[in-house]
Amino acid sequence: MKKFDLIIVNKGLPGLILACGLSRYFSIAIIEQNEIIDISQTRSCNVKEISFFNIISIKILKYLQAWDTDISYLLNSVYKLEILEKDNVIGILKKKIEFGYLGYPELGYIIDNVKLLDVLTNYAKTLKTIHFFYFTNSFEIIFHNYNEVLINLDNEFICSAKLIIAADGINSYIRNRVNIPLIFKDIRYYRLSALVHTKKEHQCTFRCIVHDHGIIIFLPLQNLHLSYVFWILSSYEIKKYLNTKNMNQHIFNVELIRFYDVLGKTILCQDDEVIQVFPIRIQYACDIIKHRLILLGQSAYVACPFVFWNINIELMDVILLFNYLREGQKTNKDIGCYSYLQLYSNYRKHSRNKFIVHIAHILSNSCYDKGWIRYVLCAFDYLTKIIPNSDEYILKYIMGLNDVPNCLFRKK
Repeated sequence: MKKFDLIIVNKGLPGLILACGLSRYFSIAIIEQNEIIDISQTRSCNVKEISFFNIISIKILKYLQAWDTDISYLLNSVYKLEILEKDNVIGILKKKIEFGYLGYPELGYIIDNVKLLDVLTNYAKTLKTIHFFYFTNSFEIIFHNYNEVLINLDNEFICSAKLIIAADGINSYIRNRVNIPLIFKDIRYYRLSALVHTKKEHQCTFRCIVHDHGIIIFLPLQNLHLSYVFWILSSYEIKKYLNTKNMNQHIFNVELIRFYDVLGKTILCQDDEVIQVFPIRIQYACDIIKHRLILLGQSAYVACPFVFWNINIELMDVILLFNYLREGQKTNKDIGCYSYLQLYSNYRKHSRNKFIVHIAHILSNSCYDKGWIRYVLCAFDYLTKIIPNSDEYILKYIMGLNDVPNCLFRKK
């Protein structure tokens, strides 16, 4: 039986990024299901494979030394943010940030998750303190005694560690195995997603359109005429797509043109089967820790209706957990003990609850109270005219750039 300091049960980016950062201080076993992903065969229009990394997330990658030079080739820069109400551009956030932020001139980057995962996996395999293990059929977690947890893979290999980190996604096996219940909050909205082509170039601009029936977000891609569209609609408005046969390319194009013609003719660029409809649902675990166990990322909670933004929330969890475990090692604490993990759990649950309330409030007001959203936009416009640099502050707040962990400014 092999012994490690940490075992990370991983499915996706957060666990892998955390492992790269902690590899300088701990011996780590990464356990993943034996799935082979052929990058060349992945669908280019799958919105689940695209993420928007804000500047803080890029900083976190570099701080944790999870940055590989190959990642630079995956980045598609976003320079500007526009908020529109139907066809009327609200001019508060339309300009390019010339001063930069944290040393970057961009607002953030569009990255393909599958390609990034492949680059990070190859990089992690070069680190001496990280060991990968794969299982095909059976996977069992055993809390052997008070001081360690055991992992059994395919009834053959057993390893142990002081702490197991469950970063195995929204349908976490570990969370289910230890019987941590989930709380669901149905906010009665749907997300309609598709790849679209615009007549005019998007100019690397992140656009948010508020209209009478919901919110549309355009995420610019490397091709200047292609964007991913994320359309948030209430359950009432989505009925015309779900209860009839209207979910087709022609109707979708008509609806887009009706609400959005700033970039000229906007059309769905592939077959109607690429229009994806998902119910938006907030879910979170009642507890994110047990003795010798931490839930990380989407295994702990999913609260953001925009799938491309989840990575920024997850990386904030990663950097906080990294610092907490690192501090525990410095002070010779038992990092897997429930009493030590409790302070981290309380802080994360408090932050999570505030975020969930914030998201639900914004969606509710945006889609049902049109006067509220127009009032907010007009207030933003007024503030930017009378208060110097207020547009900069508003932009940072919207893009998640105003809550920077202090460690990113300190020398490691």
